[in-house]
Amino acid sequence: MNLFKRIFLKFKNSKFFRQYKEELIIIPILLLIFWGFNHIAIALYPEGAFFDYVSEIETILSKIVIFIIALWTAHLALRMSFPKVYKYLQDDFYFKFNDLDNDKKSNYAIKFILVFILAAALVFSAKAQSTNLPYQTEYNWYNLPWDNIKTDTLIVDTFSYRDTIQELEELTKIDSNTTNLDIIRLELVDTITKQLTVRETNPNRGYMVDIYNREIGVVLGSPWCGSFIGSNLTWQGVDNPHSARAKDYALEKDIIWKAKIKNNPKLEAGDVLTWYYSNLGRVGHAGFYIETDKNNYFITIEGNTNGNGSREGDGVYKKKRSASKVYAGSRYIK
Repeated sequence: MNLFKRIFLKFKNSKFFRQYKEELIIIPILLLIFWGFNHIAIALYPEGAFFDYVSEIETILSKIVIFIIALWTAHLALRMSFPKVYKYLQDDFYFKFNDLDNDKKSNYAIKFILVFILAAALVFSAKAQSTNLPYQTEYNWYNLPWDNIKTDTLIVDTFSYRDTIQELEELTKIDSNTTNLDIIRLELVDTITKQLTVRETNPNRGYMVDIYNREIGVVLGSPWCGSFIGSNLTWQGVDNPHSARAKDYALEKDIIWKAKIKNNPKLEAGDVLTWYYSNLGRVGHAGFYIETDKNNYFITIEGNTNGNGSREGDGVYKKKRSASKVYAGSRYIK
């Protein structure tokens, strides 16, 4: 304890802290505000897709790192390509800046601030440029073969909690003659979207949570991200691992997309994404892919997660996930 106290006091009395005290103090305040805003937004808009807190902070930090690298690259390029210009800026401008009259200093200061603001805005607003990330194409409702689909097989009423598992299964059953994959994907997304209000009442327990686990056949109270996926695919008449374990949704025979592979096929709504955890040494979480947004983030709907994107959460949430952190994408609607 005394060691940490000495380190803290040494840092507090350091020249660095005294010079950048305001900036260092505002960082934890902004993090708290950011955390609070994230959770309030999720509570008010459960159907909205929000970053998990850690990923959002990592995204911001990565942008800051890119900004710093860009500055140092420009500095190095100027020094190597135009050494005389660099020497003039360093010797006659930088070191003699205080010798300028106040009007000139104010003029230069404003210009430099505006340049930095513009550069930061460009970095933070830049879209990811990647040729192997999928883009979700919107379904055209008007071009679907509605004449070939029986009305009673479509999920058109508001999803409600049923008294029995059988009633829920009947609600979501697809006619065996229905073969249009777009219809199945649309119905699946519609159904899981209406489950975004599902919350646990106790750890890994709750009305719908128990239904998911009963459908899969595991002990009530088991982690249920896999059960959420298996149940909803099964209720749509789709063959799947029918497992509560996330790793069973990342089998090589089913995988059609991997983050580290170029020229992946496009993911489609209803595909299953999995996340690998190095501390577990295996895949530890899974969720449904919905679409890719304009900045190449994956919009997902996941069970047993929360506002922070945990793999042990408290409900069904719509999340915004970094594609680079996804382990694989598997396809069962095919």
